[in-house]
Amino acid sequence: TGLTSAVQTVTVNPAKFVFTTAPSSTNINAASGTFTVQLQDTFSNPLNAGASGQIVHLTSSSTGTVTFTPASPLTLPAGTSTTNFTYMDNTVGNYTITAADTSPATPDTGHTNAVTTIAVTVPSPIIAITKSTTTASAPQGGKATYTITITNTGLGDATGVTVNDPLPTGFFYATTTSMTGTSTRTTTSDPAYGATSPTWGSWTLPASTGSLTITFTAHIGCTTTTGAKNNSPSTSGNFTTVTFNGVGASAENVTVTTGPAGTLTVNGTVDSNTRDSVLTLREAMMLSEGTLAKSSALTIDEWDQAAGCPGSGILDTIIFNTSVFPSAATATITPGSALPSLTDAAGVVMDAFTAPNLAGVVLDGTALAATIAGLDLVSGNNIVRNLTFRNYGTGIALSGSASSNNEVSKSLINNARVTGIMITGGTSHTILENTVAASSGAGIDSTGSPT
Repeated sequence: TGLTSAVQTVTVNPAKFVFTTAPSSTNINAASGTFTVQLQDTFSNPLNAGASGQIVHLTSSSTGTVTFTPASPLTLPAGTSTTNFTYMDNTVGNYTITAADTSPATPDTGHTNAVTTIAVTVPSPIIAITKSTTTASAPQGGKATYTITITNTGLGDATGVTVNDPLPTGFFYATTTSMTGTSTRTTTSDPAYGATSPTWGSWTLPASTGSLTITFTAHIGCTTTTGAKNNSPSTSGNFTTVTFNGVGASAENVTVTTGPAGTLTVNGTVDSNTRDSVLTLREAMMLSEGTLAKSSALTIDEWDQAAGCPGSGILDTIIFNTSVFPSAATATITPGSALPSLTDAAGVVMDAFTAPNLAGVVLDGTALAATIAGLDLVSGNNIVRNLTFRNYGTGIALSGSASSNNEVSKSLINNARVTGIMITGGTSHTILENTVAASSGAGIDSTGSPT
């Protein structure tokens, strides 16, 4: 017939498994996104499982504890081509996930395996900082209150979290009002009074809901420049994502205004110049004279008793705390040395108005030499009212050529060893309604030429 025989060879490629969906990463100890395994033919078309279905064995290269959900092996029901699962691992690392038609113990001679990789990572915290103030405006010598809030909305705990707040120039830390939130303090390190960059130790903020709110007060120095002030806090810890909300913006602005003259409230009978809870008469006079600055050199208690901005060139007022110097009883200050002379040309008002009966505030000079006066008014424009001077050489001395326009009124000088009131300087003073009793010398000695 002219025909010759021939043989045709047909190669049949096996079916294959393919990951049509495979998340690239998941958090440790957390279920991953969904993996989808599809059975396909050699031309990458979906291929339905036969009448008996198709078994899919899942494996991971991880050496940790691995969970497939549903558990391996999976079954592709007859007439379907895909199945889904999730993956969870307790060990951080990059791992290979394999879907095969036989178990790992049996050589794979059937379908081609599906292979993909997944990274198991520690979930990250996400930190945000918000800062605000309730003190939109404050004078020099005043206070500002700030609130810093830190939150963690990430899926991982934030550990070793620190907060640092470099304050504007001229501000310094006073006290923390409160620390609240769902955080745990891991190291305690409270800011020191007077700190210019306070920090509050370290904290752990739990995942998703962690928060820390710190409210604190800062003092504003009397030499701080006026105008709007703000500053940016910072934070550190085991995180890289930080959002600053309103930091460095108007929400935290404090506008500093010119401070008023000082009103100094003496709240103790001791005579000292030490950093403690008491603002003494000596310290009040030094503040008024400018020889002691209203700064972090004072304690927070002394600061609170020294309102405004006292100092040289300012007419300050010294008053006496009514609970320590009541009008119905006697409270005595016994100086161990001469009190500071009043030399500031602006003068000072020293008014024991809490003791209108001349009994409440007593200065006793028993321990001092007869050459020392209870008060020495070297400058002018001073006002001394309602004080009792007892057992001094001279109760009150008005000396110095600039000692003019002073007023001494409604005061009691008792048992002066030399003179009750000695006037040796100045040209015009008001000496009004004073009582001088049991003076060894003159009640008033007007050696100068006052009016």
